[in-house]
Amino acid sequence: MTRSMGLLDGLKNLFGGGRGRDPALGDPVAGQLLTAIARYDYSSTDGLLPTLRDGRWNDRGFYVDLIAEHSIGFLSGFDTWCASQPGSAIAFLLRGATKIHAAWQARGGGVAATVSAHGANAFEKLLMEAERDLDRVIALDPTDPTPWALMMRVARGRNRGVAGALKLHGEVMRRDPANWKAHAQMVQALAPKWGGEAQTLLTFARTLPMVPGGANALVLVGSHIELWLDRRMRKDAAGAQAYLADPRVTDEVNAAVDATLMAPPSGPWQPLAWNVPAFFYFVVGDLGRLAPLMTRLGRAGTDTPWGYKGDPDVVFPEARRLAGA
Repeated sequence: MTRSMGLLDGLKNLFGGGRGRDPALGDPVAGQLLTAIARYDYSSTDGLLPTLRDGRWNDRGFYVDLIAEHSIGFLSGFDTWCASQPGSAIAFLLRGATKIHAAWQARGGGVAATVSAHGANAFEKLLMEAERDLDRVIALDPTDPTPWALMMRVARGRNRGVAGALKLHGEVMRRDPANWKAHAQMVQALAPKWGGEAQTLLTFARTLPMVPGGANALVLVGSHIELWLDRRMRKDAAGAQAYLADPRVTDEVNAAVDATLMAPPSGPWQPLAWNVPAFFYFVVGDLGRLAPLMTRLGRAGTDTPWGYKGDPDVVFPEARRLAGA
């Protein structure tokens, strides 16, 4: 689908793309998609996404997020697409995913008390619209886990709590037990910054099997980073650093990374997983373990978790410099 419009908004996104970072995460297909999207040409998405099904759901989730993060300026084009093809699960999936990102952009960063009334209203409206689109996708394509995983972020924004997240996570697991997106969303749902408890978060992370080439180490390492972040948000910088430096934490992280993430890449989403332990080793100052991950990443730096230490366009290049990558 092609539409001629002005330039895309300069949106910083999950996949990075600021100074010195590659928004395509080194994936040539992603690079081609972004080039097309910059022209508001979406014709290739309707050819690519339907091919990413059984065994490739993680790839589908990666490309859907990539497209959505760069498509907030195309929502009216998605409206036309959905109206002209009401039976297209892909059209509604992309519109729903894009509205989720638009909602969080409208909300802005920070805790709830810092969100303006206008931002809160736009946030709720867009999440409601996204949920309707994802419900439509579920009806059109019941076997796809992607809308259920996306719905987890909607549920978090609409304050449905841990019970709501667990229900949606279960729906994803029925369709794709290896879905990294759903696991990562559970980390957020269980994180203290969203009202979760540390032990519940770690128990969830530790129950996931560590499969070579899989992303479950992302969940475990990410959980420890969230507990570090919780201490920082409570103005306990010394406690935060001491937590990550605890040998029990570092030993667990090292074992998970060695068992899973140092295997050969298993999909275009793999750099999303590599960024998490790379950030961990950057914070704790373990340059020996940081270096091989930064070499693998190249310029494929993501906003999260690097943004937890400041501007990712500054923090990620600094990590590369320290690692000699």
